[in-house]
Amino acid sequence: TFHVHSIDNGLEYVMEVDHLTTYCNKYGKSVTAAGIKPGDIVEIGYNNDKEEIIYINISDDYWEIKGIRNYELDLSKKIFKYDSKKYKISEEHSVFSGDKIVNLSNIKDGDMITVRGIEKTVWSIVINEAHGQLSLANADIFDSGKITIDNDKTYNIENGMMLDILEGTHEVVLINEDKRAKSTIEISRDNTTVLDISKLEVTQNNFTMVSFDISPASARLYIDGTPCTIRDDIKMYYGNYEIIVESTGYNAFRGTLVVDSNNESMTVKLSKEIEETEKPEETEEPEDEGRENDSEEDSSDTNKEENEVATDEENKLEDTSEQETNSNFSENNNSDESQLEDDDNDEVIRNDMNEDNNDIEENT
Repeated sequence: TFHVHSIDNGLEYVMEVDHLTTYCNKYGKSVTAAGIKPGDIVEIGYNNDKEEIIYINISDDYWEIKGIRNYELDLSKKIFKYDSKKYKISEEHSVFSGDKIVNLSNIKDGDMITVRGIEKTVWSIVINEAHGQLSLANADIFDSGKITIDNDKTYNIENGMMLDILEGTHEVVLINEDKRAKSTIEISRDNTTVLDISKLEVTQNNFTMVSFDISPASARLYIDGTPCTIRDDIKMYYGNYEIIVESTGYNAFRGTLVVDSNNESMTVKLSKEIEETEKPEETEEPEDEGRENDSEEDSSDTNKEENEVATDEENKLEDTSEQETNSNFSENNNSDESQLEDDDNDEVIRNDMNEDNNDIEENT
């Protein structure tokens, strides 16, 4: 039996299958019915006449993001963010936790989920690893103490506290100055595990003197939120402590100090804050204005080229004119010289004739 939510009309259907129904994954390869998982987006072939499901094939049109923790969910706006991308969560979405359908609000920070959708819309979310809760009973002896989970996260113990913890096996340590107790717990999904402190063995907690080397000298030290002097070594019981170091003009330090027999000192050197200098605002020219400037430059370049061409042509015309003038001048000179020669010849002839006439007169 398959419970199906229709993307097309938003209705829920309960469908029966038999040994003739076929199944395929998104790559078209045959699988068994077990290959179809909650949250899969499928295409279903149905015979209305026989009221039979012919096939159930996983769609190849959807995208899938598997086993992620570093995501963001905006429950009010129904927005899913991952890898700097945003997706709208459909009003008809489904959230699966194990074999149950749960609300979107059941997803806790740190849950591992798989998300499936089509285009920019999320249609199904499967919670792969979820949280359960831890409750403490008979913890009076550790009131105002601390509880550490897997030597990682530390919480202040308060009356009636409930902790959201990822499902699985975890090591728990409780400390209240000189008292210490530890236990191994099992957290199951969506269930509450009660830890009865009265059944634990409470031992004497060791302590050591811890020295701090901190600079600059003006820095302030806080241990679990309490201001402490830096000049003297500090008596600290074994356990985890939140350390904050601050100083004006420096970047603050925040970290965890694990105090045990192998860790009896801590060095913190703050780095100076980098002053941001104001940069002049960069103004961008409108695109159209830029194009006009480009056009003006192109026009200017074109006019310049045209002027250069015109100048060259004028120079060529002047050169040609000079050549023609020189040619005319040469021809005129040649003509004048020829005329002078003719005149000289005429004068010579006339002179010869005069001489001949004189001779005749003498003879006469």
